Amino acid sequence: MWPFAILGVLAAIALIWLMVIVLDLGGGRRERPVIANAGEERRFTVGQIEPLNGTSLIAIEIAAVDASGSISKGYGSDQRNLLLLDRSSGRSRRVLPDNSRRIQNLRYLPDGSSAAAGMDGAGNIAGTTKPPRKPVRFVMFELSDPAHSEKGLDLMVLTVSAGEPAAVLQGIDGVDHLEMLDDEHATVIVRQKGQLRFKVLDLPAHRVTEDHPIDIG
Repeated sequence: MWPFAILGVLAAIALIWLMVIVLDLGGGRRERPVIANAGEERRFTVGQIEPLNGTSLIAIEIAAVDASGSISKGYGSDQRNLLLLDRSSGRSRRVLPDNSRRIQNLRYLPDGSSAAAGMDGAGNIAGTTKPPRKPVRFVMFELSDPAHSEKGLDLMVLTVSAGEPAAVLQGIDGVDHLEMLDDEHATVIVRQKGQLRFKVLDLPAHRVTEDHPIDIG
C-alpha cells in the first residue's frame, strides 16, 4: 500500500509542476488588450471599469501603453481618457476628444454635503479606485498636457447626465482638499501660482463663486 500511496503523491506533485510551467509560458496569463485608435500613434488599453451608482453608466478608464504593451509609468498613472458606456443602450462616449492629454486624480462626486474630501457617508473615497455608493453626479479631474507641462493643470468638471467637461480652474499646481457643500457646490483648497487659495465652485455652471488667499506665514 505505501509504495502505491507514494507514487500517487509524486504524480500529483508532477501534475502541479506541469500546470505551473504551462501558466508561466503564458497559457494562464491575462494580458490587457491593446487598443489602437485610428489616427493616433500611441497605443492604449483598458484600466479600471466601474459602474456609476444612480446612473445607467459604466466608467471605463483608458491608459497609454509603452512599446512593450505595458501601461506607461505603472498602472493607473498615465490615464488618457474616460469612456462612459450606457449599459441600457450600449452607446458610449469619450470624455475627452482625444488621448493626447493626461487625466490625474480622477474623482467621482455624489450629491450631498456628506461627500467631504470626495468621501460619501459610508466612508468610500470617491477617487481613482472606487466611485461612491451614493448616486454619482459629477466627475472631477485634473488635466495636464505632457507636451506643455509649464501650463500647469486644469481642474475639469463633468456632469455625468449630460454635456461635455469644462475647466472650472486653469493653470493650478494641484488640489489639496475637496469637500462638497451641497448638491451643486464644492469647496477646494488649491495651489496656484505659488499661493494656497480657498475657492467655492459652482459645479454645474463651471465657475468660481468665492476665491480667497490662505496665509500660511
